[in-house]
Amino acid sequence: MRKFIASGVCGTLVAFGLSSQAAIIGHWDAAAPGANSSTTWQDHSASGYDMGAAGSAGAPVWNAGGWYDLDRGNGFVGTGDNSVFNFETEVAGAGLGTPFSIHIYQHRTSFPGGGTTGENWVGKGPQETENAGQWNGWLWGGNGDNAQRVDMSMQVGNNSDRMYHRIQDDDGHPAGFSDLDVMQTMTHDGSGTLAGTKQYINGLPEGITWTLDTLTANMPGSSTQNEHPLFFGWDGRGDESGIDANVYFVEIHNTVLSDQDVLDRWNDGSPSRVPEPGTMALLALGGGLLWWRRRS
Repeated sequence: MRKFIASGVCGTLVAFGLSSQAAIIGHWDAAAPGANSSTTWQDHSASGYDMGAAGSAGAPVWNAGGWYDLDRGNGFVGTGDNSVFNFETEVAGAGLGTPFSIHIYQHRTSFPGGGTTGENWVGKGPQETENAGQWNGWLWGGNGDNAQRVDMSMQVGNNSDRMYHRIQDDDGHPAGFSDLDVMQTMTHDGSGTLAGTKQYINGLPEGITWTLDTLTANMPGSSTQNEHPLFFGWDGRGDESGIDANVYFVEIHNTVLSDQDVLDRWNDGSPSRVPEPGTMALLALGGGLLWWRRRS
């Protein structure tokens, strides 16, 4: 029995360690939100970029089951070094493109539909009273016209010439993503092109539908960078820019994840979560037990 307990707990510790890749530059998991869960969502990466609760509908509510309950009128806004998430493209200059990948694991609780403003999931784009069209940055989220549609866009202050990557998961989720645990993933290689962008649903790559691939038509030196903080959900442009969802975790990597990386993260519907501090103590104890057994 002693061997079984020690080996099992240590195996969990190893699995968690393997999932904590050095490429992660932002890691927010509601299974371990931090000491001030009502106001702050702690970043578990080395960036230390904590997210502060924000919105016109009150703060998102943390649930001990391991999620934050977000509404259309609230979300989170970053409180650290905003330049960490200024992902540049090759339009700014040769060699300046920054690759990145994002996972969001969530359970949508309602969908507005009817062409209502789309859902902001994760982005560094327009905020507050800024022109909704002519902005610099990137924005990823659900589309207001279709419950199984997801859009990723990058702009340099010109929404006519931009990169716009859309998927529509009619096969896997014909009725949309509502009332389901879904992990959406986006990867981009820094080129600013459609060819350099991919989206996935539950670990599987999705084909693109409507697109726009003219970001590279902008003047050389044009930048996607801005001074805004990163945001999850509500971005300050009215009360309907966020998402009705229980959000489990958000991860951002400074690399392009492979198809296998994404599939492994999905883990057949059981993506790994960050252990809470008490669990980490048990894991450390398990490691000590295994060491003791081997010494005996």
